Amino acid sequence: MVNINYKSKKDVIIENAYLDPFFKIEELARMAGTTSKYVRTILSESKISLMELRKEYARKIEDREYNPLERMVLSCFLKTPFLSVENIEEVDELLLNNSQDINDIADHIQERFYYRSYKYMYRNRCWALATVFLDNFIFSSDKELLSMPELIEMMNRIISAKRADLSSIEFTVDLSTEQLGKHLKINNFCPVLRLKQMLSSNGDIAALVLIYFNARQISFSLSHNGGLIINHKES
Repeated sequence: MVNINYKSKKDVIIENAYLDPFFKIEELARMAGTTSKYVRTILSESKISLMELRKEYARKIEDREYNPLERMVLSCFLKTPFLSVENIEEVDELLLNNSQDINDIADHIQERFYYRSYKYMYRNRCWALATVFLDNFIFSSDKELLSMPELIEMMNRIISAKRADLSSIEFTVDLSTEQLGKHLKINNFCPVLRLKQMLSSNGDIAALVLIYFNARQISFSLSHNGGLIINHKES
């Protein structure tokens, strides 16, 4: 059950619906401190069907395993209730908080890797930054622009073809540097939460994903299917 005062009633309803689709409408209303009618309105406007979520859950229980693609941290963003694809901007700038963040690929970064960086916008303000390093030999680098859905699809194809393995997600709190602070609108040396995940092929790193948040404005929840739900705290 999630009911934290900095979240809107809409956010509480949507988050709990994804956390456990077997909650009843009345239970979701009680958690959000609102009416059953309002819950139905929010679910309808957000195109969320509890019945479909329950069917999906049942299918995965029947399979006895979860789709490994759901563990991809970039995919988690597209399931974030308050985020739309239109609010993800590719930027022509290497977004990196600490040079140690790329230690895993530092020895081969110039000869083997290219990068794509993105800003996640919410209410006209940047709330997250992402940089993804991709192996030139595995991922095509022909396109000057690569949207986030296109990037995720490329990575999904590699994983589905069993040509790469997805690592667990590493969480680290660091202090912000000037570049990230400028985009996230925070001062230098404020806490920044960094998420890191890697794609490996035949023992070599095929992709390195780095995501940065203002640590004071983000929280996470685990969904019913083992995935990650990203929550934004209002200022």
